Amino acid sequence: MQKRLSKAIKTTRFGDCKMVPVAACPGGADKMDVYGSPLGIDILVANLMALVSSAQKRLQGGDFLLAADHCFPVKGHGTVLTGTVLKGQCRVGDIVELPHLKLQKKVRSLQVFKRPVQTCAVGDRVGMCITQFDSKLFERGIVAAPGTVPSFIAAVVSAEKIRFFKGIVHSKMRYHVTVGYTTVMATAVFFKAPGHPASLATSAKSCEEGILFGSQDDSPLQADCTNDVDISLNRESNISAFNEDLEYEYSSCLDSVPGDNSCTAGVEHFCELRVEDKRCHRVITSTCSTWALLRFDRPVTCPAGSKYVASRFDADIHKNSCRLAFHGRIIHPSVEDPASVKHIKVFTMKKRFGSVDRVHDVKTVIGKGMFKKETDMTIFQGLRVFTSRGEIGTIAGAFGKSGKFKVCLKDGVSPSDLKGNASRLILNYKHFLFGKEAGKQMKQ
Repeated sequence: MQKRLSKAIKTTRFGDCKMVPVAACPGGADKMDVYGSPLGIDILVANLMALVSSAQKRLQGGDFLLAADHCFPVKGHGTVLTGTVLKGQCRVGDIVELPHLKLQKKVRSLQVFKRPVQTCAVGDRVGMCITQFDSKLFERGIVAAPGTVPSFIAAVVSAEKIRFFKGIVHSKMRYHVTVGYTTVMATAVFFKAPGHPASLATSAKSCEEGILFGSQDDSPLQADCTNDVDISLNRESNISAFNEDLEYEYSSCLDSVPGDNSCTAGVEHFCELRVEDKRCHRVITSTCSTWALLRFDRPVTCPAGSKYVASRFDADIHKNSCRLAFHGRIIHPSVEDPASVKHIKVFTMKKRFGSVDRVHDVKTVIGKGMFKKETDMTIFQGLRVFTSRGEIGTIAGAFGKSGKFKVCLKDGVSPSDLKGNASRLILNYKHFLFGKEAGKQMKQ
């Protein structure tokens, strides 16, 4: 049996793990006298202890959070919620909240393994009795300290493709997103830091084509993804290095994990999500090359920092394939309208092409073919353009009402243009997708 199991898990991350045969009750409860005491338990404990560097005290700080998986009435007492304490402490008499119902109730009593207790802490399997509550309103969900768990309809999340998913994880597609006990449909928009290798490859390709863009003053090009943060489910924790002040580049699909060529071949993960729990001195690292904006069809209630899994349950169930597409953590919940998320700056690189119509003076040319006559030229005014000869100019404004525009050349009009040989004009700029800058201001 051990050989068969070893062969089955050889290609997984558990390929090198030890196997310990155990039997808690050999032969069953009726034959304890025949087969004696449990088998292999001491060996199992010894192997587990060998993997533990030092004993760690159970963390009891933070706001109370209970994952309740059962709810039932008890006549003469009230309604009992059973579940596991994920964080913090709770005492008899405390006020707790059922966030998705927007209800607050007083804890009447607590039990741990059928023993009455006055306090429960993280890790405890607890039964919590509350009064004046209809058990039919609650099946499973979260119980928390009042005001600590938000409900939101959009969120910025870290995103990593699941390597067993063989398809392409496209942006602007709908996925089934599971957070805790809830599964909700959501639309995902992926984005990454401009310093990501995929972005640099795009920039290099543009430079090879003679198309330059970006400002020399643009900095930083990459996000700092090595900040120490707390892994505990704390609302104030900065779960990743996502920075609202930075600009991010839109990604048409989620970058592939190493060894998967379904999306961006040869692109490695750009940054590392480093999560450190300073109180117990543990560091957990995972790749974090891409973020996503998830827009949910209905409100989701969970703490910031919660893990989620996005799936394609609409895929063919008869195919032998994984339907779990990507996963990550909730970083920045937003209670605002998801159609107007203002705290992230996501852009796509756009190109426009035109040509020199005629020379206006020794420093200025008139361009055409780049804009329509109804285009608002004020949002493009001041942007740099390049000629096919490598000359640099600036859009000074509209010229007339037919879509023509003035371009002031830094080094003056070239002799070739003076002879009537029209140059090609190239404009590269950032088009923002969300927030107050969307469609109103163009940057380079």
